[in-house]
Amino acid sequence: QKVHSLSEQTTKVLAGLQTDVDVLALVPKTDMPPVREFLDRYAYASDRFKVTYADPNERPGLLEKYGIRPDQLEKGLVRVAIGGDSVEVTELTEQNLTNALVKLTRTGEKVVYFLEGHGERAIEKAPGDARNGYARAATSLRNENYRVETLLLASVGDVPKDADVVIIAGPTRPLLDVEIQALERYVARGGAVFALVDPRVQTNLVELINRWGVVLGNDVVVDRSLALFNRAMTPFAARY
Repeated sequence: QKVHSLSEQTTKVLAGLQTDVDVLALVPKTDMPPVREFLDRYAYASDRFKVTYADPNERPGLLEKYGIRPDQLEKGLVRVAIGGDSVEVTELTEQNLTNALVKLTRTGEKVVYFLEGHGERAIEKAPGDARNGYARAATSLRNENYRVETLLLASVGDVPKDADVVIIAGPTRPLLDVEIQALERYVARGGAVFALVDPRVQTNLVELINRWGVVLGNDVVVDRSLALFNRAMTPFAARY
């Protein structure tokens, strides 16, 4: 079931390491076994992933050396370093640890622009909008060393030259003609667009991406099992 296996993304990141990664696990001895088991998977996959284990209660000097506060050690702490750069992981999960490696090894800054002005999902936290906003998505991108910006295309007239991708996250209103033209110029010069389109919205984005060879169907999904409960039009995933 791959419960104890690293994901394909993590394996690729480890295989691509060009320099040694120095990992310091500051965890009390009583909590060390599961941490050691987890980090050993990374060390087994790459000889460049070098781990040192230390109990912070026995070696307080390490906290002073690396400027780590005692309150950061509530759940233990793993310090990941390459050269003079480091990332501290306080919640040890594969996603967090691999993101730390990506952040330290990525060369050059990647820039992601979220289009705004048409009712798109907000990337900043707003009261009462936690379910619909994309703040967590923006945070995850920043954690992987991307620079995340908003783009009000109608006011700037063109997609910035440093844009690696433009994300159009669920617009509810049509784009202006000048915005459509700006996006077409951006794609024509090799730009990338990630379009997220909700059903039954009043937007001309569908026509735009049709011209790029992407066809969105106006379809209906019927869940035969839920039809027994008069909810055939509300598909529900029982297992992921």
